[in-house]
Amino acid sequence: MIFRLMMLGMLFTAFGFGQLPDREKLEKVLIKDQTTAEGATQLIKHFQAGGQRTIMRNLPEMSKETRLKYAQMFMYQDLMRFRNTLNEAVAKVTDPDGRAMVLSMLATFGRNLAPIVFEPYANDETAPMKVRLAAMSGMIRVQNPQLYNKFIELCEEANIDPSLGPNDFEFVDISRKNNMGFYLYLRGKLSEPKLTDGMIKAAIHMSNHESVDVYEALLEKVKRKQIPWMIDHAAKVGGVKLLALMETHKKTKKKFATEVGKAKAAAQKVAPYLDKLMGKDADPNKFPLASVVPFRGKGSGAAPGYTAGIGVIRVAADGSMSLVEHVNPFGGSDNLAELVNGKTFPAHADWQPKESYYLIYAY
Repeated sequence: MIFRLMMLGMLFTAFGFGQLPDREKLEKVLIKDQTTAEGATQLIKHFQAGGQRTIMRNLPEMSKETRLKYAQMFMYQDLMRFRNTLNEAVAKVTDPDGRAMVLSMLATFGRNLAPIVFEPYANDETAPMKVRLAAMSGMIRVQNPQLYNKFIELCEEANIDPSLGPNDFEFVDISRKNNMGFYLYLRGKLSEPKLTDGMIKAAIHMSNHESVDVYEALLEKVKRKQIPWMIDHAAKVGGVKLLALMETHKKTKKKFATEVGKAKAAAQKVAPYLDKLMGKDADPNKFPLASVVPFRGKGSGAAPGYTAGIGVIRVAADGSMSLVEHVNPFGGSDNLAELVNGKTFPAHADWQPKESYYLIYAY
């Protein structure tokens, strides 16, 4: 009997584990050939969670643009088990976008991670604002009003002018879904007689396509120079309702009629895909992985203060990418069509590939 069990064990090893590819070789493929997703595809296919950890561990070894593409793979699942790997990564990744992205991954831990983890980055006055804001987005998950105020004060210095490049809120998640405490706190602040720039910037950024109440409160108090921020944001989030409000509001219906009209047309292109976007109904218990798609594109020539291009990416279950919507609502041109082509690593749930959709912007 013992001999039979030993033979079964040997056979299992020979025909089971023995069939797995060499993980170290796949790791080298992941880093060496960053223009394809072959390394990631094979790592997930054969090693699942182990392959995921391998990819995450190698984020510091990737180029800046590739790192952002791979980091967003993980944003829809419970990352707590990768805490040590991410802590190491945030120390090793020194470029602003990369560090901000890893901090935003740590921020998904919510109350499970003490603010002290983020404080060195949030309080570093020499650090780029996008890094400090990403760190603060982790600190405010503990739902402390003092930290909320500190975050709003930091927003005073943030840049959100799309025509000048990616905004400082790019790696900050203060959505109602993921930070209800802060959302309600700031929503209450909007009833105050005078709003600071920090309040306005944060409120615009936290607005989704249905945040009509937030936009109503803002329109009563924003200055003329701040209105393009609202128009541009509404276009990018598919905010048809937000722009319909602006079409009739006394502050915007005449002087910004052209811009609002262009933004609304763009939002109407984006809106049908909002319920299909990756993460909309992602179940963290099913190990959801997003596709490896471009993080952002490059654009030029748009009207000052507005985004050059807005697109919706579809990735089929076989990894084929396509740009199913692409608009340049405020003029200019971009490289989105050139970025979204060929095959890539597709989205997964329970380690099985599936179709997925993503918003992408060009600055």
